[in-house]
Amino acid sequence: MGTDFTSKLPAFYRRIERFRGVDITYRRGEHSVGFKAVPTHSKNPVNKVESFRAGSTDREYIVFVESLVLNGERVTPKAGDRIREGNHDYTVADGDGKKCFRPMEPSGSLIRIFTKLDK
Repeated sequence: MGTDFTSKLPAFYRRIERFRGVDITYRRGEHSVGFKAVPTHSKNPVNKVESFRAGSTDREYIVFVESLVLNGERVTPKAGDRIREGNHDYTVADGDGKKCFRPMEPSGSLIRIFTKLDK
């Protein structure tokens, strides 16, 4: 049952991307690429309460790995890469002992990227 559900996640997120996706520009050095991503926030309830009080500066993006092509090469997110959404700039960042991204499902076609708002 779990495998069947996770195999349908990419199609599910394609639909969400159409309706809830935002235009972002992903940058590493002088190379950049624009595409749609689904913004989200941490599901950690302790952090949610603290983030709400302080005004959250963390943002997570769910993206298709096929979108991350810089200078003709597919890349994986790296701490220090940048994401621009509207008038806001975010830095891809490791956090709370986790990598700056994680796979969303077994095939690895979807990933969640962790960022911090630039101040």
